[in-house]
Amino acid sequence: CARLVGARPLVPGALKPGDSYHTLTVGTQARTYLLHLPSSYGRKGETPMPVLIVLHGSGTNGSWIAQQSELNKAADKRRFAVAYPDGSGTLGVEFLDWPSGDTTADGRALVLRNMRFIDGLIRSLARVPGLDRTHVFLAGVSSGGIMTYTLACEMADKLSGFAVVAGEMPDSTCATSRPLPVLIIHGTADDVIPYDNHGERIPGAPVFYLSAPEAVAFWARHNGCPTPPKRSKSGNVIRADYDDCTNGTSVVFYTVVGGGHEWPGGRRSWLFGHLPTRELYASPTILDFFSHHSVPVVQGIVDEHNDTHAPQKR
Repeated sequence: CARLVGARPLVPGALKPGDSYHTLTVGTQARTYLLHLPSSYGRKGETPMPVLIVLHGSGTNGSWIAQQSELNKAADKRRFAVAYPDGSGTLGVEFLDWPSGDTTADGRALVLRNMRFIDGLIRSLARVPGLDRTHVFLAGVSSGGIMTYTLACEMADKLSGFAVVAGEMPDSTCATSRPLPVLIIHGTADDVIPYDNHGERIPGAPVFYLSAPEAVAFWARHNGCPTPPKRSKSGNVIRADYDDCTNGTSVVFYTVVGGGHEWPGGRRSWLFGHLPTRELYASPTILDFFSHHSVPVVQGIVDEHNDTHAPQKR
């Protein structure tokens, strides 16, 4: 709880480089997030920084994934602002999640509240001087990856691209026709979210999920990418590139042979946990992909006073 002592509403003109904690009111609930701004933030003559929003996995929080991924180091070198929102949960601070598979009325309402939180966060960050409101990216790991897929389908007009690490895509209708650059990373030995879950659907689950290869195939079709992809291999990492897709988008898929449920190149998930592979560093890989592949957000739709593109209840 100590980390939230200084959490306060965002004051766009008062921000400085480094980490700061903020609150954002969604309906009647105060939600929290960590914001990291590179050391070059605020320098005169600098071009606006693109924004990356990162969704943590189940049972953790925004600060946890910031440490585990070491994204801030890569973001400082590449001049990205990074926001780490906290998911929802009964404790409010720790052991949080991004529920997305419950189709009950209460479950769907929770999903919509989280979607409105991210929508509000995007619009809030759009007010910050020095941040590029036309280049907003999303990334998520595990359950945060599942939520990332959901948001990419529901709020694509507010995103410039997205990345998923060790997540799975809900097998439901994707509500957008807008193509987006996509990067997906998954380990073949993931024992939490299986890489290839054919025939391994969770019994009784209200929502089925696509395997990692199925999700890649979906976005390749969705983006109108030529097939087959270009493939390359380095050690235990296999890369598949779908290039020359609609509107200059791309879909890139990294398969980590033998990789587990982890953030490649990051820290252990706990003190005695498995050391993630060092054959792929997800954080710089994701940011480099976004630096070269993006679809600009339509000017004006992330205005804090414009709610016409907010997620709608279905």
